[in-house]
Amino acid sequence: MLTEIRMVPRRGLLLLTGMGFDGECLLKARLSLHPAHPRALITVLEGLALWSGRKLPAAVGVSASSSPSIAALLPDGPAWTSPLVDLYLVDHPRRRHKTRIDGVGDLREALQLRLPVTP
Repeated sequence: MLTEIRMVPRRGLLLLTGMGFDGECLLKARLSLHPAHPRALITVLEGLALWSGRKLPAAVGVSASSSPSIAALLPDGPAWTSPLVDLYLVDHPRRRHKTRIDGVGDLREALQLRLPVTP
């Protein structure tokens, strides 16, 4: 079961990973930063929450250069809210060692995102 979503914008793509309880990567995707519909990202995230049967936290790694790209993906910008998803904009992770996740390309940056601790 998914417990959180991590996303990183990278070279015109949104790299998305869905993580499980034990930190295992259960879902990997490369999505366009320019979807055909303004609610596409929200719909995907809410669909994953419905599939998991629980509200999901989602972390988006942002930097000064990627903030406009992320804001364009959300109809209400970073102020977007949903009863199914808690969206957090977090500092873009630093690059670490070169680890590749087979299947959809290199998603190591998304795996490094950490959600804020909530009470």
